[in-house]
Amino acid sequence: FEFTMTLDGPTGPLNLTAKGASDSSVPLMSLDMDMASIIPGTPPGGAVVSTVFDGKAVYIRFPEELAAGLPGGKRWARLDLAALSAGAGIDAGDLAAQFNSSDPLANIALLTGAAGEITEVGTEEVRGVSTRHLKMTVDLEKATEQLTSKISGPSAERLKVAVTQAAHTLGVTQMPIEAWIDADGLPRRLAYEMDLSKAKAPGAEGTAATGTAQVSMEFFDFGEDVN
Repeated sequence: FEFTMTLDGPTGPLNLTAKGASDSSVPLMSLDMDMASIIPGTPPGGAVVSTVFDGKAVYIRFPEELAAGLPGGKRWARLDLAALSAGAGIDAGDLAAQFNSSDPLANIALLTGAAGEITEVGTEEVRGVSTRHLKMTVDLEKATEQLTSKISGPSAERLKVAVTQAAHTLGVTQMPIEAWIDADGLPRRLAYEMDLSKAKAPGAEGTAATGTAQVSMEFFDFGEDVN
């Protein structure tokens, strides 16, 4: 998967780009995010933060510019979610769900909450694949209900928790979303907008944020091995 998040910055838009891979059955996810746009004077690709998440811990590799505080010239840090939540007074389940909600499969699962009319915009290509471009409003509570009644297996409960956490993080119960679906019914791109004044994350209650974030995610190489 690959995604772009565009935020309102003090001097103009900030673009965070990332590319990664996910095995949602484990779960296991890796992600390389370019943070250059939020570090003045840094060229694109000059501040890549690499992250690996295995459901229990987060492993982060900092670029040289951000690794000065680590001991012994180290670049990797391990954050145990249980220990982190205990130290910060955050529920470990909420913290794990926060990372799970970043799973591409959790984002795709939001589509099960499509409510009302679905508008077909037209046919477009995404990475060379023909897709149907659709617009809809997603009801996050409906998505949770659909996942509860129609999906089973090892990923089902994690997805339900992740979608519930996504609703909490976004701070809304409904949201417009665009989806590009291929001939096999696989999502190739999702796009939506977040109102940052309503969004929140575990441990960040009371912090003020303004503006919007435009999010676009693309999915490809379905079924290939994740290394």
